[in-house]
Amino acid sequence: MSRLGALLILVLALLGFVAAPVSHADYRKLFMAPAGFIKKTQFLQVRERTISEYEKGYDKHPSPRVRAWHKDIFSMSNVDQLKQLQHIFAVTNARMRYQKERADHWATAGESLARGYGDCDDFVAAYITAAALLGHRKNGLWWVVGYVNSRRDGRIGHAIAIITLDDGSAHILDNRARRVIPMSDYFLLDPVYSINVGERAVWTAILVDSVGRPRRAY
Repeated sequence: MSRLGALLILVLALLGFVAAPVSHADYRKLFMAPAGFIKKTQFLQVRERTISEYEKGYDKHPSPRVRAWHKDIFSMSNVDQLKQLQHIFAVTNARMRYQKERADHWATAGESLARGYGDCDDFVAAYITAAALLGHRKNGLWWVVGYVNSRRDGRIGHAIAIITLDDGSAHILDNRARRVIPMSDYFLLDPVYSINVGERAVWTAILVDSVGRPRRAY
């Protein structure tokens, strides 16, 4: 996530309004944000472009990179959900390299895979799209934004995917990690807000007012 792309979470963190680390169960549903808060993210725009890609069919995408990714994802359509996530993670990471963006832009899976690179939020979009294509419940798909501590860059903005399986277990797909991680074993992210794909609703790690300004830390 670029510095510009981290602007929203940096604004929320101003003047000491940085969320303290929360328990892992809180990664998904924190404090309910006002309905308009989602418009401060790029989620709605990337969702509309993703729907357009989906309707046209990833198997008919003009990019051979995207068509190959789609075919590879569906080769595991008949295995259990956790194995599907592990396959999604491996295939997507093999077909995309990380590249920091100068101006942050949440790209769709098709956009990122066609060019062969993306930053953290682009990986999240690809992970979530693949899970949806394989039939995972949309209400179990979470886009979570927050901070991680980097030895080289210090405290930086980052995004991860959380996917809740039908058995209730939740798993982290983080492009910085080497494997899919059970949420109970994940300690890297201090969350600022989470978006549920199915509900198109936002939860925040701090309370905000109707225009997204922090009200208080907790």
